[in-house]
Amino acid sequence: MPIINWLLVYSGVPVAIQGEWADLSGYSAKSLEDRLARAVDLYDCDLLFIHRDAEAQGREDRLSEISVAIRRATMAFECDYIPIIPIRMTEAWLLISEYAIRYAAENQNGTVPLALPNLSRLESLSDPKECLYGLLRTASQKTGRRLREFKPQRFVHRIPDVIDDFFPLRILSSFQALESDVREWISRSY
Repeated sequence: MPIINWLLVYSGVPVAIQGEWADLSGYSAKSLEDRLARAVDLYDCDLLFIHRDAEAQGREDRLSEISVAIRRATMAFECDYIPIIPIRMTEAWLLISEYAIRYAAENQNGTVPLALPNLSRLESLSDPKECLYGLLRTASQKTGRRLREFKPQRFVHRIPDVIDDFFPLRILSSFQALESDVREWISRSY
């Protein structure tokens, strides 16, 4: 949500933004169309962001998958939507702030060097999630049993809350596509 909110504000949405995560935990539907229908049923919205990591599928395949799911959704789909399709995984977009990673690992004053990947390489990382988990482990500076008990996946959600400027992501092709879709939606809607 912080990335989306930042992008909407940065792009000049002329109205108040009240973003909400469509929490579908506990909902057993596996198909994308059922999840979309459930999200729209539970959350009244003007604009729905639909996240699908491209991974091996590629952007065009994911766009097609989303389009088909929208058409097949079991209820009237009356809100606008914008796809969010990172090249590999969204976790790559969180590899832009050493401080945010240290903060998420609950060691913001840590001094151990963190080898963040170069921004230009983020979309070509083979496993951004594991890279991020490794950086969280390193940033925690825990050792021995405490390190073995450290579960980095529990801390990832804290990273975007600390980043106040996602401008560096604008060099990534997947973020450029998202930004273009947002700007197109703004020009159609306002």
